[in-house]
Amino acid sequence: MSISTRSYDHGTSATPLIIGTIGDALDKAAERWPDREAVVMRDQAIRLTFAELRREVDRLAAGLIALSLRSGDRIGIWSRIPAISAPWTKTATSRLLGAAGT
Repeated sequence: MSISTRSYDHGTSATPLIIGTIGDALDKAAERWPDREAVVMRDQAIRLTFAELRREVDRLAAGLIALSLRSGDRIGIWSRIPAISAPWTKTATSRLLGAAGT
């Protein structure tokens, strides 16, 4: 999708907005720092590197696509551990939107 078809407000800053999805940002981080920690949840004893986080996000996105979810569908996530579900779900749905061409 070209920038001309997206909503874009630059405002008064000299720094342009970053064009891309959360998934794009994760891909760049995983390529640049694959072994660096991306997620640390001490109370749940979870530590993931950028490469591990990308792998988990891709698994969730593939599962959503396998359920025939598409861009525009509503997704509700029920998780016993909300801190885990938030970054996974947000990034996986970004992947889902990318797969649908949006």
